[in-house]
Amino acid sequence: MLPHSRSPQSRVPPRQFGLRATLVGFSLALVLGTLLSAGRAVAQDTKPSVPVADAPALKKPVQTKNSTPEEFKALATYKPTPFEMTVRPPINVGDGVFVEGLRYPSPYKSGYPERNDVVRARLFRVEKPQPAAVIALGGWRFDPLMPELAQKLAKSGIQVVHIDIPFQRQRVPKGRKSGELTLSADLIQNEKTFIQLALDVDRMVDWLVRERNVDPKKVGVLGTSLGGFAAATLYGMKPERFQATVVQLAGADVAKVLFNGNWLTRHIQSQLREKGLTEREVRKRIAGMNPGTWADPKRKEGVLLVAAELDEIVPMYTVEDLQERYGGAELIVMPKAPHRAAEGLRAALPKVREHFEKLLLGKTPPTK
Repeated sequence: MLPHSRSPQSRVPPRQFGLRATLVGFSLALVLGTLLSAGRAVAQDTKPSVPVADAPALKKPVQTKNSTPEEFKALATYKPTPFEMTVRPPINVGDGVFVEGLRYPSPYKSGYPERNDVVRARLFRVEKPQPAAVIALGGWRFDPLMPELAQKLAKSGIQVVHIDIPFQRQRVPKGRKSGELTLSADLIQNEKTFIQLALDVDRMVDWLVRERNVDPKKVGVLGTSLGGFAAATLYGMKPERFQATVVQLAGADVAKVLFNGNWLTRHIQSQLREKGLTEREVRKRIAGMNPGTWADPKRKEGVLLVAAELDEIVPMYTVEDLQERYGGAELIVMPKAPHRAAEGLRAALPKVREHFEKLLLGKTPPTK
């Protein structure tokens, strides 16, 4: 309302009352008409700048088929644009390692702006780190071990960034479960999620190079389980970006994991079969996401595979398939270990550290 005042002592002479009342009525009508017109204009033209909750996926042209590997690679190619990185003050977490919380906008717009399209990450480093970095990607839904491994790896002097995979941890949209939109029977959504992850990782690497003095030729990627599949694909697909990778509990073929009847992905297998999709058809449709698609035997020196002998999720034969595709890359097998082999992964960490130190820092592994 517009401010107004009226003196309680003011009076209108009787002979002027009729004219004054007419003028007042006309003025009120004019003001009300103006306000109503403005109200309609505001209702038509104004949109809230920030949604109050995660909106459903934005309306875009409907994608009816998965991309070819070449199209997939093009979509997963980052084009640098200005953005703001939020950095929390470093916290000493022990053993000379500090952690900084990072937050930045995803280059990919998934339609869930408040949560999924804001990337959360943690940078582990020593006080005077080396100009080298490793991107660490955890498993599906929840992986409490990866931050621990990242912290221990950072003691070597390498800067290690643990990035939340899309639709997991703090990136879960309201009303959803962690990982529900990360991996499912919706093969097109799976592709979009991986493309977003690839772009998120690229943006982080660019920032590390620009702001943390990382040598662009000294960058590696580490992943476990689903993060291992992503790490292997990123390493193979982006040879100009990654010089080393450690792939834990992952192999050459995502379809093998979806269709082997294991307890973790059995529900996805059932839904895919309800859609009339076979393992072979799924493998063809998600070829761009498969590490085996991008494996180059000439780059075997940069690859270290870590597998569990009794892995019920990722069969040994698909790990050995990836090893073969990389021309006989080094493979560490945790004896009699299942997929959730936390102690085995901790035991393998010295070899993981040696691998990255050799390729990113130029250190010679100790002789046996």
